[in-house]
Amino acid sequence: MTNHYFISYSSVDNKDFSLKLADGLSAEASAFSVWLDKQNLRNDRYGYDLVYEAIKTCKGLIFVMTEGSVARGSSCIYDLEIAQKYHKPIIPILADKNVELPFAIEYKRNTPVGEIIDFTGSFDAALFRLRKYLSPEQRIRELKWQFRRMGGKDVTDMTENEEMTNGLAELWKLVLQEQALIEDAMRRKENLQGKIDSRIASFLKHSRGDIYQEKPFEDDKHFPIRNQVFISYSHKDKRWFDSIQTMLQPLIREQKISFWNDKQIKAGQNWKEEISSALSLAKVAVLLVSPEFLASDFISKHELPKLLDASNQGELFILWIAVRDSLYKETEIEQYQAANDPQRPLASLSGPARDRAILKICERIKEAASGTPV
Repeated sequence: MTNHYFISYSSVDNKDFSLKLADGLSAEASAFSVWLDKQNLRNDRYGYDLVYEAIKTCKGLIFVMTEGSVARGSSCIYDLEIAQKYHKPIIPILADKNVELPFAIEYKRNTPVGEIIDFTGSFDAALFRLRKYLSPEQRIRELKWQFRRMGGKDVTDMTENEEMTNGLAELWKLVLQEQALIEDAMRRKENLQGKIDSRIASFLKHSRGDIYQEKPFEDDKHFPIRNQVFISYSHKDKRWFDSIQTMLQPLIREQKISFWNDKQIKAGQNWKEEISSALSLAKVAVLLVSPEFLASDFISKHELPKLLDASNQGELFILWIAVRDSLYKETEIEQYQAANDPQRPLASLSGPARDRAILKICERIKEAASGTPV
């Protein structure tokens, strides 16, 4: 075991605290490996040798400061002497307000001594500070200190020393880990910036129409901005489509909603591709349901599957309008919210009653497009 921190404490007055400290350091996902005699010693016969080896091979010694541990003749003082002999970093933990650092570690010439972390207040807050102190960045600083104490010797000379060889290998491993984290963060930043640029380009392309003629980003198709109202209808129900579009016109003119219809397809354009693109940008889909709508092969094969799939993924809100009596209950459409009473389809109404029904339908479309409850 060579990748651990050794906890030095007095069993006279601090056994429970040290067990709690060991559990706290090793409990979380980013756990630290610790060595504690109560947990690691199974036989007192070879106790001294095992303690000696554990300190010799540790990453650092956590010194729990209490009246018992700093007293002259305490076994903890011998722990410190072993740590100093092998130039192990010492991390003092204050568990008793009435004690000070023992003279044995007051000087810092041969051994790096960390700041005293006060555990006499909140245990959790102090544990957080200790975990932060034991982070890879701090370990790099400790290893650099060890290299400096060699008196500026060339690294090739240092490798003759086993301790320094191991330290150098560990330092290089930590540097590579930190570098990998930085490179991963940079890749994430670049990917995020690419998505943002793509979304901006897509928004400009579709909101400014012919004014913005630059070639769209390649990722537009992968990250479309859903901001339009798409009406799916059978051309045999065009009169109902026209009535709804007329009622929505004030909202379209004031740009309170963005509305797409197949009349925007220009001569020479691939109408299937244009409809597919409009479907991918729809925030709200309005279905004009009639027997002709349900009978349309194009709608059932090319429009409805994409709309229903986007709705199931939470990317799209579907409203449907009962235009005429139909077998809608035999389809998936029954699961979605109707914008009018299916028992009173638009074709069954006349005059003011029909106008009021279309008005309420358009109000529901406005609410859905704005994201307010419908």
